[in-house]
Amino acid sequence: MRPVVQSPTPTTGFPVYATPATSLSEIPIFVGKMTLNEGNNSGFTQQYAVSWTSDDLRITTDGKVSGTFQVTCNGPMAVYAQFKDVLFFQVDGNYIHPRFGDFLHQPLSAVVPVISEASDERSAKFQVETTFKVPPLINDIDGGMPLLSLDVTLTWVRVTKSEQQLFVQVFAGDANRYPNKPQIGFDQEPQTLTARFGYYAVLPESAIKGGRALQPEGEFEYASWLRENIKW
Repeated sequence: MRPVVQSPTPTTGFPVYATPATSLSEIPIFVGKMTLNEGNNSGFTQQYAVSWTSDDLRITTDGKVSGTFQVTCNGPMAVYAQFKDVLFFQVDGNYIHPRFGDFLHQPLSAVVPVISEASDERSAKFQVETTFKVPPLINDIDGGMPLLSLDVTLTWVRVTKSEQQLFVQVFAGDANRYPNKPQIGFDQEPQTLTARFGYYAVLPESAIKGGRALQPEGEFEYASWLRENIKW
């Protein structure tokens, strides 16, 4: 990654917080922050490992994403006669003001819900194929802010049904809590990546508050999407 802080410039006296990259190949892509979280989530604990692994994630300079994510939970999960798993996936860009150090977070894709086609009691597998807006190396905000990094964000949600009642368990990406969060680059050959989600307790539908994420156009609300799209 390029240095974030340099010495004050001789002409202005302001420190230079970032110099523009010359190509997207210099921009790091971090994987595993949360896409969204349930507003009423409770019972967080690090006692149970909830993790994801990807061996084939690839992101290209023409705005394409492809990869497989295997997710696993070793803690208590809601498993009834019927359950489905959804991965909420998004690509974001992070800009920094070159003089003042302020950060600007910009969504580069819509939130992409991916329903697993291979789930069991403690794991699920997701195939992601999507696109995103290729970010400029310098945006046109406040005189121009250099692109600092990209984020690939993840939230895993298990939806279960018992008789006529729904339950959800929302595992938000938690890579920032741990050192050495997964990092890749544009057009790189895939490598094995792994990190953790946060573990939270099961919630009945009556306790769901919802959770939102910004998109290039409007907001995405996961609970509404589940109610409209999960069919039993």
